[in-house]
Amino acid sequence: MITIRKFLVFAIVAGFMASCNPAKFDRLPGEKMEIIPIGIQGTYEVNLNMMESATRDSFFININDNSIKQITRLGIEENKINEQFYFNRLNNFYLIGTPDANIKSLWNITVLEPVANGLRVYYVLEEKTKNSQPSRMMPYLSDREMPLNHEPIIAMPDPKGGMTTPPLGNGDSNSTLKYMMMNDEQFANYFDRELRGKEFILLKKVKTNDKKSKKK
Repeated sequence: MITIRKFLVFAIVAGFMASCNPAKFDRLPGEKMEIIPIGIQGTYEVNLNMMESATRDSFFININDNSIKQITRLGIEENKINEQFYFNRLNNFYLIGTPDANIKSLWNITVLEPVANGLRVYYVLEEKTKNSQPSRMMPYLSDREMPLNHEPIIAMPDPKGGMTTPPLGNGDSNSTLKYMMMNDEQFANYFDRELRGKEFILLKKVKTNDKKSKKK
């Protein structure tokens, strides 16, 4: 199972939706925000179907003005704005941007859409399609390719000692990696027409004023 603490919480949540890789972009769209808006702040409960046997797991996410905390039975993991992630606004939705795990100059994007009972979380995934079926993203954004060895990827040491895990790729210097060229207006069109209301995980907002109301 994926180790939760190694990744920003929204990336992990969406990772249960599909086995696809995150889409990679040359930049983040929209207006960069220095604090998370108050309308996004709060505590949210996340329930995930972990297996087909209906075994469930749940945890909480607390969002304040400058960080996102993931609260599980293992403890609390905090990610801070402008350190582990960046927070942008585009039209009437928000984006969390994180550097790609392998190519740090590229970005992965998670979209947050506020709704009445919480947040809809959309993780923008790299679409695997057949040659006869073009990617849904292609009509909106153009793609580029770079050599896989564009940036050095440090090999991980073998925990047993001796050998190291090979860097990403098969050693072929001609291997390439595809990424998308960001266009704010076209990305907004892509989200509105292809993702909004269709492919999301709902984070349900937890009411925190119950105790106060009982004292009255």
